[in-house]
Amino acid sequence: MKVEKDVIDLSFKWIKYDNLKIQEEDYKELTNSLVEMGLQENPPTFADFVDNSLIDKAK
Repeated sequence: MKVEKDVIDLSFKWIKYDNLKIQEEDYKELTNSLVEMGLQENPPTFADFVDNSLIDKAK
């Protein structure tokens, strides 16, 4: 993907990687949006799809 350097530099000013754990509330919001847009009909449940165990072990 070709992106201008200024755009990349600006993005790195607000993108953070200090909290990578996926929260159930956020996952539900994402899957609801995917269903509304017609991109998914029946997305997997949070429990079936998300595994935060490695993040939990790292703390």
